Parts: sequence; structure tokens; C-alpha cells
Amino acid sequence: MRRDKKNKHKLQGQFLPLPYVMIDSLAWQSLSSNSIKVYIRLMRKCNGHNDDNLSLTYNEMKAALAPATLRKCLTELVEKGFIDLVRQGGLQKQCNIFGKSDRWKDFGKESFKNETLEKWNFGGFAEVWNKRKGRQNSEVSTENEAL
Repeated sequence: MRRDKKNKHKLQGQFLPLPYVMIDSLAWQSLSSNSIKVYIRLMRKCNGHNDDNLSLTYNEMKAALAPATLRKCLTELVEKGFIDLVRQGGLQKQCNIFGKSDRWKDFGKESFKNETLEKWNFGGFAEVWNKRKGRQNSEVSTENEAL
């Protein structure tokens, strides 16, 4: 009988720690609610040994978010320093691989290392598409500047 009382307050199963330092940070406070959902879903896959091998596909999130919303949320999480892109997926049926990041601690400071969409593009098909069309990178960049 005594054992049951001791185990009553013990946590069962896995859990995701969200430190107060992170929740109170400027970066976390500026996240959208959908981005927080995506972060929690992504971190649920983390087991302590795969911090740089986390993926979240559109099929996994299709019940909760539209693909465009998921893309915006992942972009926001990268830009604010919660995750980093480890491997870019694309036409070869590979998903994007993300890793945990502590860059959020410097968000809003001069020492913050800013990652943007220019360093990685979702889908990863721009280069393949341009090769098929016979375009050079300089042609594409001047075309984009004209828009």
C-alpha cells in the first residue's frame, strides 16, 4: 500500500522540458502559436541522442496545419534560433532534417547569428529546375531582382 502512494506523483512516460528561461525569452514570446505547436511536435521526436536528426513532414502535420503554414512556422523557428537546418530535402524524396539550436538565447542582441530563407529553400528543387531549363544562377538572380 505504501508504494502506491510514493508512485502517485511520479511522471509516467517521456516528457518535453520547456525551461522558464526559454519561455520568458524574447524569441519565444515573439513566436506565433502555430510555431510553438510545430516546435513541440518536432521536439517530441528528440530522445537525447538525435538532437541533430529531427524531421517533420507535411503528412505528419496535415491534420493540424496546411503545408504553407508549416513552412512558415519552420521558417520562423529557424529565423528565431530554435532549430537549424541540417540537411535540405527535395526532389529526391528526402525530407528536411533539423537540429536543436540555442541561438534563441542571443535573439535581439548583436551577437545573434541570423539564419534566413536565403540560405535554404524549402523543397530544394530550385537548382534542379533551373538545370532542366538550362538557366544559370546569374540569370535566375537577375530575374528575381526584376520581380
